[in-house]
Amino acid sequence: MALHPPDLPLAAGQERIWRGQMKNPASPVYNLGIYVDIQGHLDPGLLERAARQVIDEAETLRAVIVEDEDGIRQRIGPVDPWTMPHIDLSGEQDPQDAARKWMDEEMARPREWGRPPQFSCALLTLAPGRHRWFGSTHHLVNDGYGSAVVVRRLSDVYTALSQGRDMADGALPPLRTLLDEEARYRSSAQYRQDQAYWRAKFADRPTPLSLSARTDPPTAVRRRSSATLDPAVGSALKKAADQAGTSWPRALMAAVAAYVHGVTGEKDVILGFPVAARPTFLTQVTPGLRSNIVPLRLQVEPWMTVQELVGHTRQEMRAALTHQRYRHEELREDLGILHNRKRLNGPVVNIMPFDYDLSFGRARGVMRNLSTGPVTDIDFVCYGSRPEEQGGVSLDLEANSARYTDHEFESHGHSFRAFLAALSGSPGGRTATGLSVAEVLDRGAV
Repeated sequence: MALHPPDLPLAAGQERIWRGQMKNPASPVYNLGIYVDIQGHLDPGLLERAARQVIDEAETLRAVIVEDEDGIRQRIGPVDPWTMPHIDLSGEQDPQDAARKWMDEEMARPREWGRPPQFSCALLTLAPGRHRWFGSTHHLVNDGYGSAVVVRRLSDVYTALSQGRDMADGALPPLRTLLDEEARYRSSAQYRQDQAYWRAKFADRPTPLSLSARTDPPTAVRRRSSATLDPAVGSALKKAADQAGTSWPRALMAAVAAYVHGVTGEKDVILGFPVAARPTFLTQVTPGLRSNIVPLRLQVEPWMTVQELVGHTRQEMRAALTHQRYRHEELREDLGILHNRKRLNGPVVNIMPFDYDLSFGRARGVMRNLSTGPVTDIDFVCYGSRPEEQGGVSLDLEANSARYTDHEFESHGHSFRAFLAALSGSPGGRTATGLSVAEVLDRGAV
């Protein structure tokens, strides 16, 4: 397809989402959501001004998706005049619950996708000096990482405005930054090396495991629970990671693999591993759709010690990250499973070990995730930076409600947390890292 200015090509993955949304135009399943819990004085007018600036900078939020006989393409368009709603919930009996219900209803609302603004936001006031800023966009034009980029830029612009500084410093790069880098990658030797690696890794076309016997596609309604990891569990994960010469997210990934093995009895465990796929600084500060899900294939043996399993996970994750830019849709097509809706992986483990603290002038905010896109099976979503500290790491479980009943979902949440707790004990003087996978599963009653 020949493109003419101001047309831009779609990023890899955008057409798949476009086609998926076209099958059910009113479905909100591709809505992404994030909110910031803000404490301190906040100027709503200044925040709206900052939001206008960020949307003006973030070209992907002003993208118009066009499809005709020449194909699908996008161009950057203007945004019609808009205002940011400011909703006062301070008079509600439970302002936090009211805010949660409002955000849930907004996330369930079908949006006009493919037309700007590809973004909606609102300020919810819970009490004097206590707010929640809500932002939502469509997965067609952004991903979870890009949403965090937008929110961080929002906090920077607000702070600059509140201090009378030049808000142009740190302006978001144009969308072409992502598209041009992707084009270079697809014509490179690295692309061919990545393709060869994944084709060899999955040449036997394994069937991924699930914690459910059902195979229904994602629905707009998901089951979700949130908890904060006990510092003792966080310390155990960190210790296991330290002894294996890696970081705690690898230990958590190993823990999920061991849990899936314990529930299913199978040793060949394939987890979905979301990655940013942004190799340069400029791509890391440009909003847009770029994330990928790589299939992490682990061999979990019951005789392995926890430390050995974490070490094995470290090696496999290192290789996966080296080849992370090869799209999972392309690999599914390579394997001949793209069009029969077969999957590459089972449960997804989305670990975001970033610093979620933000500054809005003198006010302080903590960023929280509401949704990073469709949940096909069950997702383990973990975010935070220091798991050994009180309140350091949050763990969300999200499940496809068409595959998991309330009872099944609650049972997995309880069982997985019990398994994590089993990692933090030391019966007979033995540390959990020296126990076998089978022993820890038995202690956790999995």
